[in-house]
Amino acid sequence: MDANLDATLQPGSEVVELTLPMRPRSAVTARLVAATLGAECGFDVDAIDDLRLAVDEAVGVVVDRAPHPDTARVAVQFDPSEVALTVRVSATDAAPLVADGLDPLATRIIGAMVDHFDVVDGALVLVKQLRRDGG
Repeated sequence: MDANLDATLQPGSEVVELTLPMRPRSAVTARLVAATLGAECGFDVDAIDDLRLAVDEAVGVVVDRAPHPDTARVAVQFDPSEVALTVRVSATDAAPLVADGLDPLATRIIGAMVDHFDVVDGALVLVKQLRRDGG
């Protein structure tokens, strides 16, 4: 893990947490919150679209790996700051994520849409940094 990602993992006071059903359509709610918080952070339209796509893929990764979708739920945590929006996506009542078990296409998409991502403590962590020029 690099220093930039490590610095964004300390939760701030504005954390927004969602616990959603373990269903693909839960990504809709997560995308909506990502877009809203991205706009509040000052991201431009392109950066918001990138963030929405990355969150959609991350939720999809978690949902696809759930062994018991009837009992597990998707947990999505958004932590906005002055420099970035950090998003943690994980499953409740399911095995923690491991980097080697992720869908390669999903990781390529996520990697293209955010500045940093990694599996940390069993959760997929995405970091989209705010550019000083607006995005």
